[in-house]
Amino acid sequence: MIKNPRVVLSIEYITKYGRGLLRGISKYVRLNGQWTILGLPGFHLDPESVKHTIDVDEIRKFSPDGIILRVAEEYEKITELGIPTLLADDNEYLPDVPSIVSDYEETGRIAADYLLERGFKEFAYCGVGELAWSRNRGDFFVKFISEAGYTVHRYENPDHQKSSSIEGRNRLLGQWLQGLPKPIGLFCCTDFRSLQVAEAARSAGISIPDEVAVLGVDDDDLFCSLSDPPLSSIALDTETAGYEAAELLDRLMGGEESQGQRIVVKPTRVISRLSTEIIAVDDKEIAKALRYILTHARGWIQVEDVAEHVGLSRRTLERRFSKLLGRSVYSEIKKTRIQLVGRMLLETNLTISQVSYALGYSCPENLSQSFQREKGMSPQAYRTMHTATGHGSG
Repeated sequence: MIKNPRVVLSIEYITKYGRGLLRGISKYVRLNGQWTILGLPGFHLDPESVKHTIDVDEIRKFSPDGIILRVAEEYEKITELGIPTLLADDNEYLPDVPSIVSDYEETGRIAADYLLERGFKEFAYCGVGELAWSRNRGDFFVKFISEAGYTVHRYENPDHQKSSSIEGRNRLLGQWLQGLPKPIGLFCCTDFRSLQVAEAARSAGISIPDEVAVLGVDDDDLFCSLSDPPLSSIALDTETAGYEAAELLDRLMGGEESQGQRIVVKPTRVISRLSTEIIAVDDKEIAKALRYILTHARGWIQVEDVAEHVGLSRRTLERRFSKLLGRSVYSEIKKTRIQLVGRMLLETNLTISQVSYALGYSCPENLSQSFQREKGMSPQAYRTMHTATGHGSG
């Protein structure tokens, strides 16, 4: 390893994605030795279009030992310098270049499963033109929805070609939303796109989530909270990817051969907010049952409690529930409770014993066994995997 290497970080900080990478990189640097860093400034105002120009002369004067580069278009300018470089561009992959890449397939699966579980039978995807990362997220979402027997309405209009004004883009998006069947589960390529959808829906008089439930990607709390209602989103573990990217660059600077190594940004879970708080089933009693389970999962409810609440016999409830959703009432209760356990593990500092007590389990061991069966890992392993980076704190 090079002692005190000089490193160029050409990563945008306006998006949560970029900031997550930078946090992971900084954590690696704090734990593994000091880097002298040239951080190039924020490169764009539109988070959907990372555009900037690298000043090769400035980089040459800095005499870096390594570079992490956000835009593939700039890579050719850098290669002449002969400096170990790691690429973090979701729009273009260069096969022989070490890169940070996204797990589009898992992101699409999580989005599809989440909206399917809410009972939707109509689905849509809203991307941004022909950007590769947007298209890839949409393709895998379509794949999993199609495997469940449904079709997906896609918004393919390249906004920058159709209209250059915000008002014009908003109008085009609103017209598309008005033409969709309702209710519908809509997956957006990013939270910024979700925010645009929410604004277009409001202008068009479309209710979120009653008519259109909106789910994005990145869990960018700024964009998600700017919307009314707040936006649900799939969180990405960019911090771990940033840490691993810094670790890889350190090895490359130390002489490891560049062989197209890949660092994968993995999605973790859906952060549910009001933009998806709807049960989209036609059967009013089953919708009422699902909402009761969601709102009473903290208590130790039984199938009989659900049946009594909706005014059906247990046998009738079970039959209609299974026919409509393909799962039993009991399995829905178990799944919902485990999801609540997962949220408490990640969103609080409660110990596993305290979570067990709060949710009415007879003992922590019973909670752990139930969680292991549902998630395939222990509660502690789940908490470790989804919090921090697993490489230390601070």
